[in-house]
Amino acid sequence: MTMREIARQCELPESTLRVWRDEFEAFLPAIGEGKRRRYPETTQALLRQIAGWKKAGMPSEQIRSELARRTTPKERGQRRNTESQLDELLALVRTQTSELAALRAEVGELRRQAGRQVKPQAFES
Repeated sequence: MTMREIARQCELPESTLRVWRDEFEAFLPAIGEGKRRRYPETTQALLRQIAGWKKAGMPSEQIRSELARRTTPKERGQRRNTESQLDELLALVRTQTSELAALRAEVGELRRQAGRQVKPQAFES
């Protein structure tokens, strides 16, 4: 769903929701970027909750703390797990890069050796 659709359903100005989206971006799931950005229903629920807190006069820092507190340990674990997987992939890429460089050097050496072994043949006229 788009931000415009969420604004209609929440009966709030789209501009207000966009300000909150930018302010609490770390806590609001989104798919895509720019004009193609879409939001799952969980984002709509979170924006409704933020609207309630704002209406009650809760400061942004307190809202941020509350949103952070509500992040489940599973979600935090998934983030750590993803970071760990990225670290492993980076290490694998570095290893393969060095192996590739070694293979290139070996192929170059084989080409040089093959070039010395092939003697030009004299053409008969």
